[in-house]
Amino acid sequence: MIEQYKKLIVTTAPRATNSICTPLVRIWRCLLLGLLLVSACASGDPVTSLPDELGFVGVADLLDGTPVRGSVTVIGYLFVRPAGVVLLDGLSFSATPPPQPLVSDPSQQLWIGPSLDSSVVAELAQSGVVRYGIVQAQGQVSGPGTFGPAGRYRYRFTPDKLTFLSPPTVTIGELLANAAAYEQQLVRVEGELLTSDDTALLVSRIGAGGVPASNSRQLKLPVPLRDQALLDQLAQVADTPIYFGPVQIDGVWRGDMLHPLGITTGEIS
Repeated sequence: MIEQYKKLIVTTAPRATNSICTPLVRIWRCLLLGLLLVSACASGDPVTSLPDELGFVGVADLLDGTPVRGSVTVIGYLFVRPAGVVLLDGLSFSATPPPQPLVSDPSQQLWIGPSLDSSVVAELAQSGVVRYGIVQAQGQVSGPGTFGPAGRYRYRFTPDKLTFLSPPTVTIGELLANAAAYEQQLVRVEGELLTSDDTALLVSRIGAGGVPASNSRQLKLPVPLRDQALLDQLAQVADTPIYFGPVQIDGVWRGDMLHPLGITTGEIS
């Protein structure tokens, strides 16, 4: 059974409306750059036992440019709703339930079909009228074409095998110490998200006002973050486009960067 996401209580700070670049923003970006340089040389955490290696591509990677036709293995969110079944690159859990696709454009989603076998659907987490879960899907890609309702989907994915995935929980330090071994792995990591227009980090410790602690460890995330509803729940440094707060990320560790599939806000355990 796929492990369901916990409902976490979050305190939302008032957001400022002014997002202009100020000297404070430049100072913050220097701090973030310093963290990047420090973490590149950091090590020393004990090596831990690792899950079996997974081989796959993400939905966005598959649809970037000319998608691979024929047999392929994809990781993403299996998303079942009344309108049909799709494979997504990620979900937003910060908007009003149920969770929503990070990218709403059907051309950036893989159409599977109008329904799935009830035994498969039963394995998925449920929120309102939708069901969802992270899967490793092996199957065939068809397209470009016109698939799904009103022909809005350009590519169809016909699964031959679905493997439900429950990410192991690891620390930031464990990922940094075992970066090569965790390559192309699905993981769950807790930390403090610190993000601006051009930088996104998951930091192990953060102080008052969103300033990273001097001994913080950190992971890089792709930018820009596509989850505006998530940013709306984070604290914001006044008069800057900088947001911060505790989060839990389910994502794939690839190329010394954590690629989120889903982010939830809340207190760190």
